[in-house]
Amino acid sequence: LFSRLVPSDAGTSELTVKYLQDLGVQHVGVINVDDAYGSAYRQAFQRIAEAAGMRVEAVSFPFKPTPKQIEFAISQLRKSGYRYFFGIIFGPEHYDMVMTEAYRQGIAGNPDAPTFWVYGATYKTSGTNQAHLWPWRRRVLRAFKPMGASTECRALIATCTLGRT
Repeated sequence: LFSRLVPSDAGTSELTVKYLQDLGVQHVGVINVDDAYGSAYRQAFQRIAEAAGMRVEAVSFPFKPTPKQIEFAISQLRKSGYRYFFGIIFGPEHYDMVMTEAYRQGIAGNPDAPTFWVYGATYKTSGTNQAHLWPWRRRVLRAFKPMGASTECRALIATCTLGRT
């Protein structure tokens, strides 16, 4: 017999919004995969965040994005001027594309303009075994270390204080 409890996306969104409120966040950018699951999760998060008084800027990209589509989505987040971001993405390919582009555009890993990225339960640990490849990966790993949890536990919450080393 096997049993596993998985919270609903609305439940996860409530906790994420509460966490962001505790940090004093009033504006949050959301990036999600534009499919039925990613869009529904984003809508739940956006509804709860806006009900809590937060302003939300949401962008999306297709499940099989081109680099140009990721570049455009990240540019929209950058133009928002927000410092806090919530990602609803799947697998290492999405994570690597999003974070590499965010780093390239200066909204991740920029010590002159620190940002804070939070990923929902859709996030899978990726890139952490290859931290030497990109500078932002080293910053992600350093951000994880103070959390004192295993990689899998950190992936569940997946808070990355990029730009703060």
